[in-house]
Amino acid sequence: MRLIFLLIATCITASYAAAATYSGKISISQKYIVFTDSQEQKDYIVKSATPLIAAHINKLSDGDFISFDGTKNYTDRSVIISSFNYVGLKGLVGTWFGDDDYCYTFHTFTEFSISRKFGDACLTPSRPNYTYVLSPTSNSWVIIISATHGGNYLGEIHFYGQSDVGFYLYDPESGDILRSIRLRK
Repeated sequence: MRLIFLLIATCITASYAAAATYSGKISISQKYIVFTDSQEQKDYIVKSATPLIAAHINKLSDGDFISFDGTKNYTDRSVIISSFNYVGLKGLVGTWFGDDDYCYTFHTFTEFSISRKFGDACLTPSRPNYTYVLSPTSNSWVIIISATHGGNYLGEIHFYGQSDVGFYLYDPESGDILRSIRLRK
């Protein structure tokens, strides 16, 4: 009996990978949210460890990038997300025009630049001057920004539509809003 129990326990644990950090892109079908692992180039059905993680997963869009801690189940080709490290939003990538007469160009999921707006055009720097990471919250996205010239900033991004974003920068000491910028594509 003990041998049978050990055999069953071994089979069950062999179908699960140990908890680890994974990253890749999300694709959304009518039936499932699918994660494509960047290293393996294999697809896994996304599941969540908690209702809060499920709410964060449901905020993602097709083509978004995610880095998370979780567990893979190789038997049913699923991945259980237990926490997010950061996300890259496909809908944020591109040039946004701020109501402060600046252009905000999100070059990649982790780099952006700020430049002056001249009429309907932007003077974009040759390379990004900020790196950033996004993390989901219940109703927005927290953004942590590092400037190449020094300094770190904390902010929040609210999507009001596909081409309408609220960008809020906070004082890291007091939590007061330093700047509130409306971005439009």
